[in-house]
Amino acid sequence: MKINVLQLLYGLIVALLFATCVREIDFKNDVIDKADLVISGGFYNGAGPFSLRLMHPTNYDKRDFEPVTGAIVTLSDDDGHQYFYSESDPVNQKGVYLLIGATGVPGRTYTLEIQLPDGKTYRSRPQKMPEPLPVDAAEMRFAFVEDINAQGNIVKIPFAQVYAHVTVPDQAAGRYFRWECESTFIFDEIDTGNPFDPPKQCFISNYTSNQVVGIDNPADFQPGTQLVVYAGRRAIDFAFDLRNCFSVYQRTIGKDAFLYWKRVKQVVEPTGTIFDLPPSFIPGNLENVNDPGRPAFGFFEVGASDTARVFANRGDLPSDVVAFIPKHCSGPQPCNPNNNPRRPECCECLLLPNSTLQKPEWW
Repeated sequence: MKINVLQLLYGLIVALLFATCVREIDFKNDVIDKADLVISGGFYNGAGPFSLRLMHPTNYDKRDFEPVTGAIVTLSDDDGHQYFYSESDPVNQKGVYLLIGATGVPGRTYTLEIQLPDGKTYRSRPQKMPEPLPVDAAEMRFAFVEDINAQGNIVKIPFAQVYAHVTVPDQAAGRYFRWECESTFIFDEIDTGNPFDPPKQCFISNYTSNQVVGIDNPADFQPGTQLVVYAGRRAIDFAFDLRNCFSVYQRTIGKDAFLYWKRVKQVVEPTGTIFDLPPSFIPGNLENVNDPGRPAFGFFEVGASDTARVFANRGDLPSDVVAFIPKHCSGPQPCNPNNNPRRPECCECLLLPNSTLQKPEWW
């Protein structure tokens, strides 16, 4: 029998490629339906409040989501307590539910139940909240990263990069690390000189670098090992004009959550963010009571949390970094009603997303 060597080699190469690659997710797969539920959120130790986001997939090409409103969301524990989520703002922040007044307790087991307006019910697998693993400190470093601008030129952009310092504990069996980073900065309205309308000061919080999935298994290291973990970054912008604080949240999670985020990490980090479709359409831990074969996508995480913070005051920044901080509210009389303001938030800082007039207690 005659063997075609080229065909044999070609077949071998194709087989190796399929054996070693991560399966690409098909956004238009018939398995995914616009009626499916996508969930993101978690419940941790402490008093909260805790948020939950519920969505339906809509446009696969644009990666759009349709917020789910009118759901009844209940959290119960193994001691018979029940806590109810309420919609944060059904008009301006659809699909976001808040849990206020509940305190997460390590060692207790929690179950989430979601009843949708169309009668579908989803229930999470019971999860035991682990004891928290402590984070030692947060560190901020500055770095210039090369990028290509709109004109096709290579430019260097300054970033604040945030790291968590962690000591691997002696006993961590069954517990895993996950890190998140949040930026909170001051934003001052401009002073128009009107004594009856003095300028307000807002505090704005946003999560950083959502494409970063920071996870680790303590069992992979010797006890006492000092870890320095990249937690996120933010480009130098107007948020650094006064004062910025980076909060590093170290989540202690269970094995199911760790394996879920490990899959997210494999799919997302090269190209996307944790809010894009690929991770959302990884089946999580909420079962569809009405149709067990169609679970919710995303994951409801029960874990414990520890926090470390690092502040960045404008006066403490290197001069080459300060040179990149823009004047966000520059320009003559931007709040003059006769002149259309170029930046409305300069006159009303509450227009900025996630802004509040309440100073954080840790500030």
